Amino acid sequence: MRSKRASIGSILSLFAVIVITCGSSPATAAVDVALALDRSLSMNSNDPGRDSLKGAELFTELLQSGDRLSLLTFGQDAQILMPLKALNAQSTREQVLELVRRVTMDGTRTDFSAALRGAYKFLASSGRDPDAKRILVLFTDGQLNLGSEAATEQARAEIINQLIPRFQAAGIQIHGVAFSPEGDIDFLRLLTDSTGGQAFRAERPEDIYPAFVKLFEQADQPLTAPVVEGRVEVDANVRELKLLVQRDANGAPTRLTDPSQRELTADDQMEGVTWRRTEHFDHITIQQPEAGSWQISGESLDERAYLESDLDLEAKLPVLATVDEAVTVAARLVYRGQGVDERLASNTAFSATVLDTAGTPKQRLDLKPDMTAPQTTRRHQGQLNFTDPGPYQVRVTAESESFQRTKLLSMSLLPADQPPATDDDVRFDDDQHLALAIVIGGNLILLVVGGSLGGLWWWRRRQKTGTRRNIDDL
Repeated sequence: MRSKRASIGSILSLFAVIVITCGSSPATAAVDVALALDRSLSMNSNDPGRDSLKGAELFTELLQSGDRLSLLTFGQDAQILMPLKALNAQSTREQVLELVRRVTMDGTRTDFSAALRGAYKFLASSGRDPDAKRILVLFTDGQLNLGSEAATEQARAEIINQLIPRFQAAGIQIHGVAFSPEGDIDFLRLLTDSTGGQAFRAERPEDIYPAFVKLFEQADQPLTAPVVEGRVEVDANVRELKLLVQRDANGAPTRLTDPSQRELTADDQMEGVTWRRTEHFDHITIQQPEAGSWQISGESLDERAYLESDLDLEAKLPVLATVDEAVTVAARLVYRGQGVDERLASNTAFSATVLDTAGTPKQRLDLKPDMTAPQTTRRHQGQLNFTDPGPYQVRVTAESESFQRTKLLSMSLLPADQPPATDDDVRFDDDQHLALAIVIGGNLILLVVGGSLGGLWWWRRRQKTGTRRNIDDL
C-alpha cells in the first residue's frame, strides 16, 4: 500500500473527481427533491402575501411525473411534512399543495443545520440508483441564528465540517433562494457552490416566480423549445407540450391558438388539455399536441415551453471544475433512448452557450461529432474555457430545419489553486480514510469558494449586535 501521507492538493483533486462523477448522470432521469421552506417568524413581515408558498406551489406543479418530492420546514428545528413521494398521481401533488398552504410561520430561530440533516436523511437513503440526481432546495429569508453567538458558530462549524462533505460525497446538489434583503445569499452560495448548485436572490415577492422557475429548470433539466413573439413550433415527435405563462394579475387573460386556428382559454373544456390558472401564471398542458405553430396571446410577462418527446436531447456537463481546465460539454440526439440515424445527426447543428448568473451569453461553441466513437453512441462535443470562478449555466441546443431541442445545465467553477492529482497521490484503502479525504477536500473547496473561514466568521460577528440576533433574524 502506498504511503498515506499526501499533499493537500492531491486530496482535493481526488475529491473533485468523486463529486464530478456523481453529478454527471443523464439529465433525463427522474429526480429526488427535498424542498425546505423557512418558517421563521420574520417571514410574516417579509412575505405577508405568502408569495413564497405560491412559488413552492408552482415548483410542485412543474416537477415531472416520476420525480419524487419531500417537503419540510425549518425554524428552530426541522419538521418533516412529507417523506419522498412520487408525483405520478395528481392526488399526491394536491397533497403537497395542501401541506404548503397550511405552513405556519412560527419558528423562533433559523437553523440551517436542522434543514440539512432532515433533507439528507431522505435523499441519502432514497433507494434510487446512486447515480440518480438528488437535490435539496433551501428557501430562506434570514441568516443562520440559534439565539447565541456560540450556538450559531457551533452550527456553522457542523455545517462546514460535517454536513456539506456528506452532501458532496453523496453527490447531492444544494440550490437556494435568499428571499428579502436579509436573506443570507453569501452563506447560501457557500452551500450551493460547494455542491455544484445555484443560489438565487429574490428580494421582492415578484422575484419569487422566476426564482422557482429557474430552480425547476436546474432540478429537472427539462427539454425546452423557444418561444418567439408568443409562438412555439411543435414537431410530430412531441408527446406533450407544457406552457408556463407569467402575467400581471390585472392583465388580460391568456389565450392559446392551436395550428388549426382554434382559440382556447382557461374556461374552455378540451380533451387532452389541462389548464391551471392562478393569480400570477397559467400552466397549460397539452397531450399529443398537433404539429405546427401554437400562438400564445395576452398580456404575458414571461413565456416558457417545455416538451416531452420521443426525439430527445441528451446533454452532459461536469457539476464542478476549476478555471484552469477545459470543460467538456457533450450532446447527442436520442430517439426513445437510442442513438439516432447518422443522417439526422449530421443534418443537426449542435451548440453550447455559456450564460452568467444574469442570463447574459458569455461564449458560444459549436459542438463537433466525436468520429472516434461508434455511430450508435457518438456525441457532439467541445471544450469550454473559463477565466473567472463562480456559478454558470450552459444552454445546449440541437437545431435542424424541422425542430429545435434545448437543455439548460448548471455548473460551478472553482479557482485554480491546486495542482492535479499524480501517480504519487494517496490511495485510500478503507472508508475511514476516504471520508477523511472528503472532509479535508470539502473544507478546502469551501475555503476557496467562500474565502477564509476565519475572515467570514469575523465578518459575521461584526454584523451582529447584542440584541438583533435573538429575535430579528428568525
